[in-house]
This record gives sequence, structure tokens and C-alpha cells, in this order.
Amino acid sequence: MTSQEDTRDFIRFIHTVLSSLRRTLERPFEAQLRQNDTEGAHLLREILRDLESARLSISPLRVSVTGHSVEKIVLYLSALSRELARIAENPQYTSLLRSIRYRRLREFDPAGQPPKYPDFDSGSAYDAIQSLIDRIAYYAAPDVSGDAQSELFRLRSIVPPQKIAPAQFEIKNHRLVLRKNPSTSKAEDARNIASAKSELQRNGDRIIEELERSNCDKRLLQNIQHLQSQLLDETDAIKIGITNLSCEFMCSAFDQELPSAVSSMLKAHTRGVQLFIGQFPEWSKFLENAATAHLENEDVEALRNASIEIIETLKAQPNVVDPEVPRTLYYLTQLLESPSATAKKAAFAVLRSLENFISLAFNYGAEFGQKTISKTIDGASSAASKIIIAALLTMALSSATSIGPIASKLPEMNWLQTASDIVRKQLEKLLSEK
Repeated sequence: MTSQEDTRDFIRFIHTVLSSLRRTLERPFEAQLRQNDTEGAHLLREILRDLESARLSISPLRVSVTGHSVEKIVLYLSALSRELARIAENPQYTSLLRSIRYRRLREFDPAGQPPKYPDFDSGSAYDAIQSLIDRIAYYAAPDVSGDAQSELFRLRSIVPPQKIAPAQFEIKNHRLVLRKNPSTSKAEDARNIASAKSELQRNGDRIIEELERSNCDKRLLQNIQHLQSQLLDETDAIKIGITNLSCEFMCSAFDQELPSAVSSMLKAHTRGVQLFIGQFPEWSKFLENAATAHLENEDVEALRNASIEIIETLKAQPNVVDPEVPRTLYYLTQLLESPSATAKKAAFAVLRSLENFISLAFNYGAEFGQKTISKTIDGASSAASKIIIAALLTMALSSATSIGPIASKLPEMNWLQTASDIVRKQLEKLLSEK
């Protein structure tokens, strides 16, 4: 990274290329609309939408680079690179992008000077995207900074942020902990949601009292109590939704052991919880994503075995991992023993949660490595952090290996293998340092 003026020139160059790409794709999009080619137009609309998402990822730098640290600028560039890579690696987009000739816009400079970073003279739209990814990587981590810096930037460009799941994570006081993730809803629905939540809490209390007086299986009571504790806490729609699935299964399994009145109360309660979490967009998005994940019964069983192994690994590191982390993952893993439909939703929840752990660990390790190389971290902090970094990366690599065969069936997890290869090399270097 160089001067602010140079960074401004480079950001201007990026926006020029993105504008050229947009115009390149708009022409065939408009032509297919005229020809009533709805399938082709729909695919181009999706690409244009993803291209706009990439542009927005660096919009803060479009306004000004002043006030942004080098680390922050690199973070924006890595986010852009990740968005562009998602476009280039999408198998639905690739052949179409290769078939469209790249048309660069005319570059106008009032002073008549040629741009410091001229637009590409690429053959296709696909070539232009790949060239921009390469140019961003070189600018953010030039060869003179060493292979390690380039690899770390590439890693941060590959690894996605954490996704919608029952478990998300963060690092606090050198420990892996669960991150609270309160759900949001439309402002106009806030009063109705608060009223519904209060009613569910009251119903939950009554049901727990009835179950405590009955001879029901303790597992059913424990599940209802767990659901009630989540309803009393800040609303996390994904956690509540997954717990409710478990309660529905347990209610069905022990229906014959319960008085008919209590059974009816339980069914009404779980149905009410379904309607409640349906008010939160992330639950709908989670269900939509889960439905597109084509996991077979053997995948669910393989994931259960892998998850148990990962949980044991996490439990063995209490100095680095808060006990609530493996406890939460264990609870989710138990849901994989439910009937097929419920188990497949639970499997997606477990897979997403484990992916979140891996992505956090990989990103945290990459950030630490970049700071170490650029000497923006002091010696004491570096020594203290190396312990947790080495432990986290080792556990994350092991987890990535365990879920790799299942993750390979989901296109959105195709980053895992490439990222793991980079992390494995960097971890070997870290462990070899005295």
C-alpha cells in the first residue's frame, strides 16, 4: 500500500472497471429483454445484482480514503475481491461471462493526462473480472511484501463473513465465545411482536408447571425449559426456531404419555412460536437456504459423527474455548437424531454453525498474520495471541477436514478447501517460529 493519493487513483480505477463491466452486461441484458428471452435476461439480472453488491462493498472508499487506516482499506479490498470471486466462480455465470466481449468505457481526464491505472484491454467480461481480482491482490499485497502477505490477503478474500445460523462466534479476552445476535423486524411490527412474545412467555410458564406435575419424560421438560429461556432472552429467531423444531419432535414422540389437555397446549404453543419467528426475515431466509441444501440421510449421519468429534476437540481446550460453545453445538447435534425432515433442517443449522466457527478462526488468523508482518502489533500482544491463534487454527483446520465431504455438496461452501490449504501452510510457519 502506498500514499493516499495513489490509493484514491486505484479506487477510481476499480470503479471505472466496475462501470465498464456493468455497461458490458447491460447491453446483452437489454437485447434479451427486447427478444423476450426471459431465462437469459434473468441470469444477466442476477449477475448485475451481484456486481452491484461488489461495488457497494467499497462504497465508503469512493467518498474518501482519508481517515481509513491501511488495515481498513485492505479489509474493504478483500471484501470486494471476495464478491468478485463469487461471481467468477459461479458455475451458472461462467460460460455466459466468457461469451460476452468486455467493453471498456472511455476514460476522460480534464487535464488530458492518461490515467495512472488504465482500464483493461480484456477479451471477455470473465477475463476482466479475473484481471481485477489479480490487480487488487497485487495492490493490497505486492510481491515485495513477500509471499506470506499475498497469501494472507488471498485468504481474507476467500473466507466469507459469518452467515445466518443458530451459532455465531467472536473472540473475547483471547477466548472463543458465542456472539449474541438479536433479530430485527420491521418497525411497524414491533408492538405486535412484543405482545406475541409476552403471551408466549406466559403460555410457556403454564406448560412448564403442568409438565413438572406430570410424569413426562425429562427430555421433553428440558426442551420446553430451553425454549422458554430463549423466549425470555433477546429474540434470536434462528435459535428459537431450531429449538422449537426440537420441541415439536419431542411433543410428537411423547404425545401418548401426556394428558390430552397438556398435549393440546404444547401443540398450540409450538405453533404460536412458529408464527412468532415468522415475523423475522432471517428465519425465512434460513428456511429458504436449508431447503436448497440437498443433504441425504447419510450426509446427516456423517455430519453428526463429525460434529461430535469437533465438540470433543473444543471441550479439550477450555482455556481457549468458552464451555458454552461446545454445549450449544452439542444441543444442535442432538437434533440430528430427529425424523428426516427435521433432521435435515437441523443438519443445515449445524453445518452453518460449524462453517461460522471455521470462517471466524481463519479470518482472525489472517488478520493477526497481516498485523505481524506489517509490525502493527506489539511484541507482548503478538506472543499472547500466538497461543490462541495456533489453537484456533488447528481446531478449525481439523473441523474443515471433518465436514469437508459434506461441505463439498454445497456450492456456497466451495471456499473451504482452498482456504484450508492456505491456512495449513501458514500454520506450519507459525508453529515453526521460535
